[in-house]
Amino acid sequence: MPATLKNNLLTATYSIILFFLLLHIAKLFQALGILFSVLTPFFIGFLFAYLLDGLYTRIRERLLSSFCKRKFLSKLQKPLALFMTYFILLLAAGLFVYLIIPQLMESMQTLVNNLPSYLDSLQSMTGRLHRFLQSNAGIYAHLEKWGTKLSESLNASFSSSLPQVYGMTKTFATSVFNVLIGIIVSAYLLSEKERLKLQVKKLSCALLPQKIHHKATCMVQLTDCVFSSFVRGQLIDSLIIACLTFLGMWIFRMPYPLLNSTIIGITNIIPIFGPFIGAVPAFFIVLMAQPSKALWFLLLIFILQQIEGNLIAPKIVGNSIGLSGLWVIFAITVGGGLFGFMGVLIGIPVFAVLYKLVGTAVNQRLEKTKRK
Repeated sequence: MPATLKNNLLTATYSIILFFLLLHIAKLFQALGILFSVLTPFFIGFLFAYLLDGLYTRIRERLLSSFCKRKFLSKLQKPLALFMTYFILLLAAGLFVYLIIPQLMESMQTLVNNLPSYLDSLQSMTGRLHRFLQSNAGIYAHLEKWGTKLSESLNASFSSSLPQVYGMTKTFATSVFNVLIGIIVSAYLLSEKERLKLQVKKLSCALLPQKIHHKATCMVQLTDCVFSSFVRGQLIDSLIIACLTFLGMWIFRMPYPLLNSTIIGITNIIPIFGPFIGAVPAFFIVLMAQPSKALWFLLLIFILQQIEGNLIAPKIVGNSIGLSGLWVIFAITVGGGLFGFMGVLIGIPVFAVLYKLVGTAVNQRLEKTKRK
């Protein structure tokens, strides 16, 4: 068959397949959604294995390498490293539940018990604000109209969300089941990672040309470097911010330092917008408990975010991301719009990989142009 005819047939085939996919794009996304929901435990398992791989490798290659030099002990190296990895994970989770959760529950219980007095103080504040606004009729009328609309929308939202309680409970149970299965899958992935890497490498060498195989290997290495640095950096950064928030609130005698610092630390995992999301409920908790320190709390959060953005994050994450502020916001917006909350979390490292790949391709093309 002539090469021209073969290329034309391939082009026509690809065009027909693309047209068919575009014609049934809704069904395609529906099928992908079903496939993703079925494979969710495996995605969770891969995530756990990816996060625990560094600890597992260090235990196996550094801690147990000298212990398992003898032949009859070498077979125990993998099981022992796997057992120690998950034992450390369970120990950390247990310490968190034993040390942190009771303090959080105590803080929340104290908050609930003192809620009537907090509401009374807020009511007195709103009363003074109400009397002030009544003296300005135009502002008062506008705020009253806005408050009525807000109240109606909230009532409608609550009434429509009540039938969904069962669905939320079912989703929570499914999520717990997926996490448990994912942990089991992660253990298999860690124990078989050398074999899986070898199989993927053989498959890539067999199906792809040598040049494409080399590029794919470089892309996988780049993706691993960016994602590992980003995930590790975000977790360490969030832990540091939580500790600094707790220390600042404890020094200035602000209410519920452990509860608020936990909220700030958890939401800080979300890039850019996370600190602001966590500051809102923490601000209202401080406002209800001690209104005089609410603005000081906002000032503390603002100072900590400046320290985090200018000193802590660049040192921890380093230059592995390599994105300016504009591209970071773009990555979060596009990722969140396409894939929801998960897109917000992984949008930055995914876009960073694409950004570096495009930059490398552009530089190579420019070098070829200069040579000509």
